[in-house]
Amino acid sequence: MKRLFGLIGLVYLFTLAAVFYFNLSTVIIFLSFSVIIAALIIKLIKHNFKCLLLLIALPLSALAAILSLFLYQNIVYKPVVEKYSNKEINFTAYVADEPVITGKSVSYVLAVDSADGEKADIKILLKTYRELNIDEFDKVTGSAVMSDAVSGYLKSEGVFLCADTTVDFKVDKTGETHINPYTFIVELRKWIKSVLNTYFNGSELGMVYAITLGEKSALPKAVRNAFASTGASYLIVVSGMHLTFALSVFTLISKKFGMRLPLLIICYIFIILYVAVTGFAPPVIRAGIMQIIVLGGSFTRRQHDSINSLGIAALALTIGNPFSVGNIGIILSFTATLGILLWANQISYAITRIIRLDRLNKKVFDMKKSGKSPKLYLFLSLLLKIPNFIISLFSISVSAAVWVMPVSAMAFGKISVLIVLLSLIAEPLAAIILWCALLTVVLSLIPFVPGIIALAGTICCKWLMSSVMFFSKLPFSSLNADKPYIYIWLAATALFAVFGYIMWYYRKNGAFYPFCVIFLSALTLLSGYTVTWLFRDKNCYLTIFNDGGGITAGVRQERYFSLLSCGGSLKNYSANLKAMNTDSGKIDMLVIPRQTRNYTGLFSDFSSEFDVNKVFVYDNTVSESKFDYEESTPFPENSTFSLKLNPTVTDRVFASDSFACQYIYSKSKTVLFLTAGSDISKLPEELRTANYIISATAPKHAELLSCDTLYFLGDENSLKKHTKEFDEAAENTIIAKNQTITIKM
Repeated sequence: MKRLFGLIGLVYLFTLAAVFYFNLSTVIIFLSFSVIIAALIIKLIKHNFKCLLLLIALPLSALAAILSLFLYQNIVYKPVVEKYSNKEINFTAYVADEPVITGKSVSYVLAVDSADGEKADIKILLKTYRELNIDEFDKVTGSAVMSDAVSGYLKSEGVFLCADTTVDFKVDKTGETHINPYTFIVELRKWIKSVLNTYFNGSELGMVYAITLGEKSALPKAVRNAFASTGASYLIVVSGMHLTFALSVFTLISKKFGMRLPLLIICYIFIILYVAVTGFAPPVIRAGIMQIIVLGGSFTRRQHDSINSLGIAALALTIGNPFSVGNIGIILSFTATLGILLWANQISYAITRIIRLDRLNKKVFDMKKSGKSPKLYLFLSLLLKIPNFIISLFSISVSAAVWVMPVSAMAFGKISVLIVLLSLIAEPLAAIILWCALLTVVLSLIPFVPGIIALAGTICCKWLMSSVMFFSKLPFSSLNADKPYIYIWLAATALFAVFGYIMWYYRKNGAFYPFCVIFLSALTLLSGYTVTWLFRDKNCYLTIFNDGGGITAGVRQERYFSLLSCGGSLKNYSANLKAMNTDSGKIDMLVIPRQTRNYTGLFSDFSSEFDVNKVFVYDNTVSESKFDYEESTPFPENSTFSLKLNPTVTDRVFASDSFACQYIYSKSKTVLFLTAGSDISKLPEELRTANYIISATAPKHAELLSCDTLYFLGDENSLKKHTKEFDEAAENTIIAKNQTITIKM
């Protein structure tokens, strides 16, 4: 088969993803052997069976992917985790890359040379809120308690361990610096940043950083949330699209004058440097490999096959490191590219036929062949480039968006239905911003010119941010994917796509089949959403999720959603979101009742997931706060105030010496939520009685409380020590550690 090698690479990649994220190895093994056996049986019956090679090669690719992931887990990953996790180690290491600053936190990736006196070759992540005074490639010594990294992204980068900074740790510089080839790449990146800092500032500088280098931490939080809620985050995370934008100038030159050897060398050098400067992001590596193949084919005048190039890139990225699929960007990149390759031309062709533009294009082409009216031909050809460009851009955007939506739904729990329209505006602006940034850097030594180019880039940055912010405020900018109708829609869309392809393949009449698939898919999604909305639950619920490492508490009623605490471990973050069961893309109120990991551990994750409107933080040492938050309202000790969480529920917050509590009430229910260190004798008497009391520790003077049901989220031994006080306070006491509590308000 012409595309067999490409198909093998794609099957290998997507099998790795299915096993890594969903543990579907048993299902895939069963299906693979079933297909192989069925193919052999058909071959025995039908001797001229042409698909035998395909039906054997693809299942074998899937089996090879499962085997490689199994071997990598057991030979590379598990030995490191089992040897070093959950124990304190003394290490010598060097800082492997630039520190990443997010708000008040700093993250360092340390490449460890030795651990506990033994030679080691491991990477650890150190995220801290205190100043360490270390820079990239500094050699350090230290000691810290290690835990296994749960993030798929960290695993894809070979970082299997995280330093637990809630326990005392020590890191000291040795005064030496580690030098390697990547050191010079980082210096080049820092020089690029210094040039951009000269000509851009404010949020526009953050946008240029994000689009050019993939560093979005300098963007205002509201802008980052807007990009996330509209599904446009791919624009501010360096991907293959950005490399394609950057290379488009070289592509135009090669089309005009042909691909010459000097131009090919320049293109290859640019690709290698861009991939390196952007931190070897897998999506950029994918695009780089494909571009190297395409440009090489153009130079040697050999026709390339894009599907084969995509498959080669998939194998190159994953064979050496099966965990690379832990970076969801690589799955999104390959899925979007595959959608563009399979659908974009057909959609573009179908649109030109529908609006009769194909006839005009043919007439202009015939005019060129005949040689008549060259001036008229030039005018018409330039005029037709505008609608042809718009149609091409629309086709690419639709193809990529439709193919990426299922992946986004499964990976992020959200789908963005307006991304197709937004991308028509956002992608050209992002391309112009990237070109302006690159030209500003390249021409930085020429007086005046970089400033003019940077001004154009600044204007485009403003337009881009304004467009994304506008779309983020529109209804249906994003939908919660954790709904039954979403899974029905995903399954139906897959069936529509397969059936449509079969019809097109056998009937050979159809560039229109993608339109039919998109229309039926959209109709299914709209029907599911409408039925769900009509029969939606209008009640208000208080949900408290406890995983032993902290407490997350939220109040939900239709579009209203507030958090009363956001503690816990990242392992249960997805379970937290599911327990909250919110369709809202924002958090109206977020209350931090105590600045410890038990109550704040998931703040950065929730604030990235949602657009947080207001943050209230209990801080009896405001000036010394180590907690990472933006534009928050601190409330000190000896204060009380009320928050209207939604039309039916109010949260009365009371803070005293070293503790804060919340009294949540509606017309029919009252709930008292206590934090560690609570002293009931300091509570006003009207707050001591509630239908439900939630507490993770035994408060002082618990006998002063009165409730129908006490949910105790702490250790059972702690509860036994205060059995008498709790028996006096509560009619029923329920131990709810590692459980989800839902109270209908």
